[in-house]
Amino acid sequence: MELLSTKGLTKKFGALVANDDINIVLNSGEILSLLGENGAGKTTLMNMLYGLYQPNAGEIFIKGKPVKISSPTDARNRGISMVHQHFMLVENLSVSENVILGKEPILNKVILDLKKANEDVIRLSKEFGFNIDPKKKISQLSVGEKQHVEMIKALYNDVDILILDEPTAVLTPQEVDSFFVVLKKLKAAGKGIILISHKLIETMDIADKIAVLRKGKKVAGLDKIDATIPKLSELMVGYPLKDNSIKRNENFSEKILSLKKLVKGKEEKKEIDSISFDVHRHEIFGIAGVDGNGQSDLIELIMGLSKQDDGSIEYLGKSLNDLTVKERLNEGIGYIPEDRNKRGFVNSFSILENSLIGFQKRSEYTKKNLLINWKNTKEKVNNYIEGYEIKCKGMKEKTSNLSGGNQQKIIVAKALGNNPTLVLAAQPTRGVDIGAVTYIHKKLVEARDEGKAILLISADLDELMKLSDNIAVIYEGKIVSISKNGVYDKFQLGALMNGANEEEVKNNE
Repeated sequence: MELLSTKGLTKKFGALVANDDINIVLNSGEILSLLGENGAGKTTLMNMLYGLYQPNAGEIFIKGKPVKISSPTDARNRGISMVHQHFMLVENLSVSENVILGKEPILNKVILDLKKANEDVIRLSKEFGFNIDPKKKISQLSVGEKQHVEMIKALYNDVDILILDEPTAVLTPQEVDSFFVVLKKLKAAGKGIILISHKLIETMDIADKIAVLRKGKKVAGLDKIDATIPKLSELMVGYPLKDNSIKRNENFSEKILSLKKLVKGKEEKKEIDSISFDVHRHEIFGIAGVDGNGQSDLIELIMGLSKQDDGSIEYLGKSLNDLTVKERLNEGIGYIPEDRNKRGFVNSFSILENSLIGFQKRSEYTKKNLLINWKNTKEKVNNYIEGYEIKCKGMKEKTSNLSGGNQQKIIVAKALGNNPTLVLAAQPTRGVDIGAVTYIHKKLVEARDEGKAILLISADLDELMKLSDNIAVIYEGKIVSISKNGVYDKFQLGALMNGANEEEVKNNE
């Protein structure tokens, strides 16, 4: 049975056509995967289906009848729910309190019936295979459990259509497998699911049908049986992507970075708890872990954005403890921040100005009278634009006008383009499309092969296993494992990321 369809759906923002004549169909008991690069129009389309935007043309049909969806509340009342990539949960409320928000059960027309709410959460948990304590606060849950709460919240509203935006982006392999079991149960119950994902392997694993958007247009609609990963990649970017298999390196040389019993926090549960490891020239040292286990704190300590409470950070045999961020940059540390908008850019500045920030006093950018050497600076930035294939109107364009992928290319170009010895790469491809991901991976490997040392932190385990020579696993601020890439498979690393120790993982081989 057809649950939802669109005909000629179009959305414009001024001269920009974000969605152009989009037709899709979602049936009962079906998973439709929506693929496309950043800026392809996926989010705009979903926002129209969820009532956040109104189309300029075209129609939306639910069970064959044309409808106007004026708001998210209207969408939910019509049987549509959306689970956002960034969880929309209130941390200091319980699971049940989050689930019932906006649709609270009332006893005697006055009192909030929390008992019934807890019973409903338990019922839905049993029905779809969740294991959630309804009385627990959201702040006490793992990332995977929070994802389950979002799903229960959608099911509590008794919807037929679920829109899932990058639902596996922060999950371990075990959590992904568990999540896919739930999706299959939802399919069996007759729900229709629209899945937005950039992970093509997962799309091939779980989708029934696939729609591909590019530059606001639907360029393909196909059954999974007719799809391959190379074919989908080409449809998304508009050209065939080259094979970018990466050879691991084991021939390291000089020790560049050495952390010794590094500690941040004075409470019993520390953000960083006695971390020690080394990173060498010609090495990509990857750190795997579920978000929130200390990765961000670790990068900030090394970069000088925060101060450790104990231990030492040595770079080329010398302590970094007393150096400022600017001094560390000028000592040859390249920095790719995990949040480009918070740490990477001044959004009101141009590409040229942002490329200069932090390096403006270097001799290559400055004349003897301390004025900026604009000739050299413009030549350098032009090399970034051409070398990294950055799509822009010119170096004076504001970075805020660029796509996420092109913004990230500028960050990477700046980090690698000032001759660093050590590169701190935190989530280097977060939020960018498959074409930019391939290009950034290539540049990081080239930097390694040139003799740079790279510390790579990524929430994407596939990325870590593809790029890293050695992999450490961080859990609750501690390094619980360091091994050559390949010693543990994806599921074993996932177990370590969830708190298992190495002995347990080896015993379960």
